[in-house]
Amino acid sequence: MKTYKFTIHASPSERGAMEGFVTTYPMSTVYREEFDGTLENVGKRVMEIREELIKSREFEPSKGFSVDAMLWRGQRKPAGYDAKRRDRCTNYLAA
Repeated sequence: MKTYKFTIHASPSERGAMEGFVTTYPMSTVYREEFDGTLENVGKRVMEIREELIKSREFEPSKGFSVDAMLWRGQRKPAGYDAKRRDRCTNYLAA
């Protein structure tokens, strides 16, 4: 499989005003990593980062973070890139 260059970025988030919505602050950074790999590999790495952040920090109720993996500029998007976005991103909000 072809490998791509990604930036994995985690931003602070909180529960939104409407049920089921999450408000993210993308200009702030909780975690950032450059990653080379396939679409499947980056999805696994995003979940590993999620678990690391949950273990290493305490969050106030209804606060947390969002993690997303973005392709570096100049790369052609692979087939199914947009459709599989949910596999490459995750939210975490403390109960």
